[in-house]
Amino acid sequence: MHLFFVRHGQTEYNLKNIVQGATCDSPLTQTGIQQAKNAGEKLKDIQFHTAYVSPLGRAKETLKWIEKENQAGISQIIPDDRLREIHFGKYDGQPIQRLQDDEILSLYRNYPDHFDKTLTGGEDYYDLENRGKDFIYEITKKEPEDANILIVSHAVFLTTLLKRLMHCPMPEIRKEGLLGNASISVLEWDPVHERCTLLAYNE
Repeated sequence: MHLFFVRHGQTEYNLKNIVQGATCDSPLTQTGIQQAKNAGEKLKDIQFHTAYVSPLGRAKETLKWIEKENQAGISQIIPDDRLREIHFGKYDGQPIQRLQDDEILSLYRNYPDHFDKTLTGGEDYYDLENRGKDFIYEITKKEPEDANILIVSHAVFLTTLLKRLMHCPMPEIRKEGLLGNASISVLEWDPVHERCTLLAYNE
């Protein structure tokens, strides 16, 4: 089984440097649309048994453009709430510039293992890992063993999930930064032993 992870394309809030988590959304920019098309072009010859997508508009819009470029077919599309971006709590929708000197934001960015979700009223990285792994273990048990599966989601969520699946220590998951807009990462998944091999990351 091969799992293809794609982050959504650039959005209006990405461009304006506004915090964009689970409770706010903005449409793709023209650049973001082109990024999604480019991802679709790279994946055009792959037949997907299922595409799972975050219910947020920016992820669904990205999948729409990927599907338009795909020539091999996507058999079914399933939204899944577990693929939402991290819930930033009171920071969702806030301009990042306004938060530059905020100690909580510094913890969030630089010390994932010490980030305290009670300070924001949202989620922490362990919440992302738990719901992400719950999703992965569930779908890999029910999908065909030789299937190609597309997963369209968000930067913090996908970075956390992929790093933790590859056994990266929690304090180090952001050291290489977050996944880029419309980037593609690929795992080969062994459903019998529930383990994976990284074939591509942030490409």
